[in-house]
Order: sequence, then C-alpha cells, then structure tokens
Amino acid sequence: MVLMDRNIFSWNESTFGQNITTPVISFSLGSQGLDTCSLQLDLSIPVAFGLTDEPRRHRRALDGRGFGGTQFSDNGTDVGSGIDSTMTYHAFDVPAATTVVVMHLSWWDHAAAYRVFFRQGALPTEELYDDMETVMEEDVVLAWHRETGSSRTWIPNIERRRGKLYVGIQTRGSQTFLHNAPSADDYKLRASTVSCMSWKYTPEQWDNDCGVILDSSESAMRCNCSFPKPEAVIGGSVHFPPNSIDFDKIFGNPESLTENDKVFYVLIGEWALYLLLMIILNVDFRRLREKIGNDSTPPKRKSQLEQLSVLPPDRMPASYLYHITVTTGSMFGAGTSARIGFQLFGSKSKSAVKTLNPGGESLLRGGAYDFIMPVKQPLGHLELLHIWHDNTGGGDAASWFLREIIVKDVQTDRT
Repeated sequence: MVLMDRNIFSWNESTFGQNITTPVISFSLGSQGLDTCSLQLDLSIPVAFGLTDEPRRHRRALDGRGFGGTQFSDNGTDVGSGIDSTMTYHAFDVPAATTVVVMHLSWWDHAAAYRVFFRQGALPTEELYDDMETVMEEDVVLAWHRETGSSRTWIPNIERRRGKLYVGIQTRGSQTFLHNAPSADDYKLRASTVSCMSWKYTPEQWDNDCGVILDSSESAMRCNCSFPKPEAVIGGSVHFPPNSIDFDKIFGNPESLTENDKVFYVLIGEWALYLLLMIILNVDFRRLREKIGNDSTPPKRKSQLEQLSVLPPDRMPASYLYHITVTTGSMFGAGTSARIGFQLFGSKSKSAVKTLNPGGESLLRGGAYDFIMPVKQPLGHLELLHIWHDNTGGGDAASWFLREIIVKDVQTDRT
C-alpha cells in the first residue's frame, strides 16, 4: 500500500488533477496467481469540512436584537423568495447519486436562530420537505466575546440523488416564526459535495463508483469500493461550488464588487479584448492610411459601373447572345476601379478579348453586375474562362476580389 499526498493521475483530460483533493491511496496484492481475485476495500481518509476562508469580522454593539448582519456573497443559485414568503431559497447541483452533501451556515447575529429546510427537485415548505434542521448559537455571550461569527456544519438527512437540491432558510423567533423571509446579507450558506473516487486504468479516468460515509466529528470520510482485480487506487473529492453573482443586482450591492474582484477583472478584460478585435477586423486600415497620409488632395472618385451593360461585338452580325453575371466579394477592399478583361473558350470557338469597364468604372464590394455579350456564332460547350484586371484603380481600388462569375447561353438556357 502506498500513500501519496497528491494525485499522480493528473494528465487525463477529464480530471486535470483538480477533482481529487485528498491524499491518494494505492493498494496492490501483487500479480502472482491473483489476477482472478477481486478486492473489497473499506478505508478512512481525513478530510476538512466547512469554510476554506475565514469570514471577515466586524465588532458591533450588543443590543436587544443581537448583532447586525455582516454581508457575504451567497453560494449556489439564489432563487429568492418563492412559494413560502417566510423563506429565502437557494439551489445547489448534486453531481452524482453517490455524492454526500455537507452544508455550512455562518452568521454574525449570535442571537439569531434559523430553520433550514431541504427538498430535492422542488422548493420546500413548512409542510413539504425532506429534512429540516434548526441552527442556533448555544452560548450567545461566549460567542460575543469570541468576536467571531457563529457557524454550523452538518450533513442533511436526505436521500442521495443526482439533481437539484433546494434549500429554504427561515428565521426563528423566540416564540413564533417571523413573517418576513431572512435577508441573504445576514448569513452565508455554503454547500460542499464529498465523494470517493477510484481510478480506472483502462479508460484512464477517475470514476465516482465508491460508497462514502462521512464522520464530521472525526473529520474523516469512509470509502467502500469494490475492484475486479487485486489492485486499487482511491482518492477523495471535496468540492465547494463557486460563488454565484446576480448581475441584475450587482451595482446595488457594492460588497459583491470587492468580494469577486478577480471575476470582474476577467469579464472586463474579455469585453475589452472583444471590442478591440471588432475594431481591428472592421476598420479598413489601408483606406485610413490614405486619408491621414501626406497627400492632401483626395484621389478622383470614378463613376460606378451600370448594373446592366452590353459588351460591343467584334464582328457583325452578332445574333447569338450570352448572359454574364459578375459578383464582387463582400469583404473590405473587395471592390475595384481597375479595368477588367476576360476571354471565353468553347468547344467550337473562342470569344474576342472583352473589357467589362473600359473607362475604369468602379465595381463596388458585394455588387452583382449583368452583361450581355453578342457573338457571331456559338462557342459550343464552355470549357475555359480567362479573366484578369490591370491594377490601375489606385489604393485599395487597384485590387479586386471576384466572388463568382456565371456565363449563361441565352438560346439553350444552359450555364
């Protein structure tokens, strides 16, 4: 048996070594004649429950109502007040049926008492719930002298099931329950999920197939696993769900800005990078350089090409017609004012060299232009198209991006 402080199986893409938080235990009986034996292990692994960070302390005066609340960020999905107006609801995701949920409630008002209701798949009420726990400070005066917040960690007595776990918190008065739901600023509710994992050599991944029993008094987790071979690797996972952020109420709660500053820095950086990339991808820098260049006299803008043009025939009579459609690309700088020439080759003959815009008329980006080309005799089956431009447009109008060109025989209606 070998005990390792860290997870050595951290290369796998499904784990990255992040879901194993306890020491890893490797156990093997050897390989001499024991390949057909199975293995049943019952191990105890130390684990830490509760909060991973200390709540901030603010000394306050003791009055008839006890201490005022200290504002914390809320964990899980805060669903607010639901069907019961005396409860504040929270929701947590349970990843697997073998996972044990550990609840941790901390509050500053030592005189306060809470009733915590649990229900799986639906919001709990005073009549319908799976488990209920009363949480209060046992010795209020001693807690006040400690100058720290009160806290309680426990395991709810609920059925282990994957899905959504809803938690309702209700403030308990001295005689009766208060009619208003408690504010999430007065307490901090956290949930951690604890599970035992076994390493599978064939798929090379951790599997959540071990039974787990928690002993919060001893701060230990007990793993019960079965293996088909006399070798096993077992580790424990304690996962604290991250803080949730309600962006609709973020500016009304200044504390959330300071408690989650790294998250906001990342979001602001992503938005700034997104805006910068949008500017870079959408600005025509070649045209911008021309505008701010030393040449103060702007180039003379040429006229645009007509949407429909007739290419003059080289010989008469020319009664056979071809319909040519030229489409320019839609990206920046795709248009041109350079002269464009082409020549068609068919199985019977070829056309003369034609010019689409003899005067250098501009073809705009994203534009479609139609041309009628009369010829003396049919070219036959079209086999080759040779098209070019002479780069005389100037600036970004010298280049040209041709998206497509379609040649159609008007007589046979074939393209």
